[in-house]
Amino acid sequence: MRHITQQLGVTGGQAVDIGCGRGDQLFALQRLGFEVTGLDLERSADGIPNHHIFDVGADRFPLPDAVMDLSSSKVTIDNLYMTQIKHFMLDMRRATKLGGRVALTASNWRYMCHFLYLFYTCHAIYDALD
Repeated sequence: MRHITQQLGVTGGQAVDIGCGRGDQLFALQRLGFEVTGLDLERSADGIPNHHIFDVGADRFPLPDAVMDLSSSKVTIDNLYMTQIKHFMLDMRRATKLGGRVALTASNWRYMCHFLYLFYTCHAIYDALD
């Protein structure tokens, strides 16, 4: 996580890991000085800070608008149906503050890259997704 946060230019603040699982990324972010929140479908580890259990593909993230300096998700998007990805991405964007960063990984990056690039850079995609 140190390499990712350095590459993104984020040195602290509020961070969320969406699909946090055992909390490995959260604990790493916490060691780097972030205040962390974990979101997942089920409780898979004890001691995860601010752990919220809910369906990341359907439910509104239990986070206020524009508060996260870093929104992170490691391969969670791979487990969503295409119909859930729009909700996931919009809610991730909603929770991330202006100037905040998103660290998103997918195991099949070629498949997701074009869609995600358009989603975050082109206004026309928002109309196409409605």
